[in-house]
Parts: sequence; C-alpha cells; structure tokens
Amino acid sequence: MRTFLTVFIGGACGVACVVFLRAAGLLGPEFDQMLWNELGKNPLSTVISSEGSLGAGIVLSFLLAWVAVDVPRSSQRWLLGLLTVLLLGTGAIVLALYNVMFSPVLPIIGAFTGFVASSVLTLIGPGAFRRRVDEVFSNSLSRKQMRSLYGGSASALKAAHQVKACVLVLEIKGHSDLMGQMAAQDLADMSRVYMAMASDFLCEAGGFLESCSGYQVRAVFGAPSACESPSQTACRVALEISTRLGRLNLESDSRWHHMLDFQIGIASGEVVAGVFGAPRCLPFTVVGAPLEKAATLARANEIYGTHILICMETNREAGDLVEIRPMDLIYGKSGNAEVYELLCIQGALSPERKRSRDHFWSGVNHSRSCRWDEAIEEFSKARIKGIPDAPIDYYLQKIERERNPVSSSHRDLRTP
Repeated sequence: MRTFLTVFIGGACGVACVVFLRAAGLLGPEFDQMLWNELGKNPLSTVISSEGSLGAGIVLSFLLAWVAVDVPRSSQRWLLGLLTVLLLGTGAIVLALYNVMFSPVLPIIGAFTGFVASSVLTLIGPGAFRRRVDEVFSNSLSRKQMRSLYGGSASALKAAHQVKACVLVLEIKGHSDLMGQMAAQDLADMSRVYMAMASDFLCEAGGFLESCSGYQVRAVFGAPSACESPSQTACRVALEISTRLGRLNLESDSRWHHMLDFQIGIASGEVVAGVFGAPRCLPFTVVGAPLEKAATLARANEIYGTHILICMETNREAGDLVEIRPMDLIYGKSGNAEVYELLCIQGALSPERKRSRDHFWSGVNHSRSCRWDEAIEEFSKARIKGIPDAPIDYYLQKIERERNPVSSSHRDLRTP
C-alpha cells in the first residue's frame, strides 16, 4: 500500500506540474511551434499535437515515479531517470529528421518532477519504510519477500518478536585438504562459485540469508517474512540444493580438477527475530537454539558420512513430505533427541532403496536393544550391491566397539 501511495503522490506532482505549465501558457502551442521551427519543420512534416505531448508527460510522470520507488539502489534510480530525459531529447531530434514533430519538453518536465517527488518521499514520506527495508534486507532476501514486507510497520521491523522458524546451515568442507593441492586464487574462486550459487538459491527459494562466509551459509525460513510451513520448505530446498551442488561438482572437476564436499543441517523451533547489535551496526537477525542445533547437525554429517541431517522437530513437521531414515540419538539436557538423515521427497524412493531403508531402520532398532547379531544381519540386508553406504559402515564399526570394548580399546591404543 505504501508503494502505491508513494507512486501516486509522486506521479500526481509531475502531472500537476505539466498541467499547470500548459494551462498558464508557459509551454503552450506557441512554444511548440518555436521548437519545431528550430528542429526544421516543413509543410510535409507530421505534427504530434500538444495534447499528445501532454499525455506523454502524464504517463511518464507516473512511470518515473514508479522507477524512483521500485529500484532499490540510488545510483541506479538516478541513472534511469537521466537516461529517460536523454532519450526523450534525442528521440525528438531523431523524429525531426524523419519529418515527425514532437515536443519533448512537457514529458521531460513531468517525468523529472514525478521522479524527484517520489525520490524525496522515499526519504521522508510514506516510502521511508520501504527504503529502510531495502537497506536492511537488500542482500539477504529475494525481491518477492521484500515486497511482502513493504506493507508492514517500522515498529514491527525493529521490535524483537518470537516466531516459529526453521534454520538451514550449509557448510562447504574440504578447504584444508585442497590448500596444498590448488593455487590460493583457484581455491578462492572455486569457493566463491559454491557460495554464490548456494546463497542466491536459498534467497530465491524463500530463505532469509542470516549469514554467509567463505565456507558456511545460514538461512532462516519463517522469519522475517511469514512462511506457511518452514520445515517442509527447508527440507525441499535442502534436497534441491544438494542436487545443484552435485552438478556444480562436475563443473568444478572439469574446470579446476577438484571438488568440494558439502554438509547440511536443518533444525526447527522457536527463535527471536529482530534488530540486534550496536548503534553502528544494527542488522536484522534471529537468535535461538535452532541456529546452534542446525550447525551441530551440519558438522555431524562428517561422523556418519551423510549429507543432510534433520532434527526430530523438523521431521515431525515435514514428515508427510519427505523420506528419512534414523541416524542416531543425541543426549541433551532435555532428554534424548532423534536425528534423521533426509533422503528424498515422499514417494521418490525406488523399491530397492525403500527395502534398504526398512532394513536399515530395523538394524538401528536392534542395535539400540543390544541385539548385535540381528542388527548385523539387518545392516547386511540393507546394503545395495555396488553402492557405498557410509552410515551402514558407521553402525557396523559401532557394534564392533560395543561388543568388544576391551579389544577395541587395545586396538585403538596400538593404532598410531
């Protein structure tokens, strides 16, 4: 609503200016005739009437008012405004060469007035909140999400509030292994390509880019813009981005002859969203347990050999959408919490992989009940010939350690 109000007021200022100038006779038909004579009017020239020039001025007043509001960067706004004025002037000269007489003065004045009025309103009027939203979220939200925030209030933007959200943490690993194998600039370029793809996709998919470094991206679904099902959205996005990273790995291998591995953690829960920080730096961010939990899950992928882990709350909210298999129990202050590996969208498992998933699930249950032989048998049935499965290897090694704790400890002592 604020956007349309700003555009309407700015465009109305431009229209009022051109109508006044025309009504006062300052830019009447006599002025147009004088201008056309300068441009080389002859009896065969086609003349665009003064009313046509006035109509163009009215249209351009609202058009440039919209540009002033909708383009986020000030430099881009002014560049477009100056280009419009320049094109009107040069366009009139070009038309005159083809014996078409058109006065660009009223359109230029109307466009410039509407543009300036809307630009001023974005600073002090109803567009000021939009400018604030652009400053805070221009690099961390998609344009679609930012438009959904324009109708809010300044107090809602600043005031901290509690909201249900889902946090996705994506970490790129393997930098340390490649430091001695690649040139520093090549490693930096490759990492930049991965981070750019991941951050752009997360924003366009509806996430708030809470942070982005050289190796980690953290996105929040559900804040600051509302999301119907943050957990389902985050899971769907995680599966899609893993596919895209897989394709990017093929491109990286052909360009740099190296690839980077990735790991994703997803956690849902209550967070506090708002403007935090010192007066010199007041970013909008979120705080809460899901952020740390998601980062922990992302790092835990390295233990199990998985790529995407989700917490129990995320599975509870997204269970109808995704296929999972249990990975481990994490012991915390609030009790035991199940961790799951995210496999694919519901119904996308092939019969062979579904059979493997079911045997794996049985193996995990037997393992937790200390029925070692039954667990080993189920994990053996869960293997798909020719396809490595790191979680199965993890559980078989874990069973071996728990069945023979003494021999395992001796072996660990002897191992350098």
